[in-house]
Amino acid sequence: MAVAYQSVAEAASFVVATSITIDKPSGLSGEDIMVAYLTGGNQYNVPAGWTSQGFQFADSALSDTFTKIADAADVAASNFTFSSGVSNSKGGFIVRVSGGAHSLIQLASDTRTNSNTSPYNFPGLTPNFANSLFLMLAVENGTGGVPDFSGYAITTDNPTWTERVALNDGANQGMTVATATRSGIDATGTAAISITNLTTSSDVVIRILVIPPGTSFIPKTIMF
Repeated sequence: MAVAYQSVAEAASFVVATSITIDKPSGLSGEDIMVAYLTGGNQYNVPAGWTSQGFQFADSALSDTFTKIADAADVAASNFTFSSGVSNSKGGFIVRVSGGAHSLIQLASDTRTNSNTSPYNFPGLTPNFANSLFLMLAVENGTGGVPDFSGYAITTDNPTWTERVALNDGANQGMTVATATRSGIDATGTAAISITNLTTSSDVVIRILVIPPGTSFIPKTIMF
């Protein structure tokens, strides 16, 4: 089964609250993978049934990534709520992916503090499986105004990237996700993303999340 991006649901706007509620991605079906990407002033609590893929922190830029295989309760739900227990500015979205292998997700992450260099170059990875879906995710926070994201790329066998959503708080903070399917399993080399309106106080957290096809498996050595 091929792994594929299907839809994304985003918070209506950045909100100042202890939690954020995001609608269910359109067309959600059982066994789909949901990827929740969130930003706020504090680390989020891991919701029941979700898997944390890591918290990133670079002074004023923070992100949490949670994933989940959708079940019947998720399909029946209208929305999902994520809480940090602390009131501050929050934003986020949930990406729906079909045909993926949740247990085989790979990650590459990086952070930048007080940096106005664009594009941001950061370490890539070597995917374990061919025809995997790549998600490039980023949060920027600074004092230069609303950021704009573009130039998603990897050095080796760069696929065609599609920006799926870009959110901002109307002031200085923004977040994005772009997706691409890459057939090869050779090392990606350096990854990159361009961001506008940076200043020397800009903080950025970036990551690549790789979801292989659901038919992927890791061979095991049998000893006789």
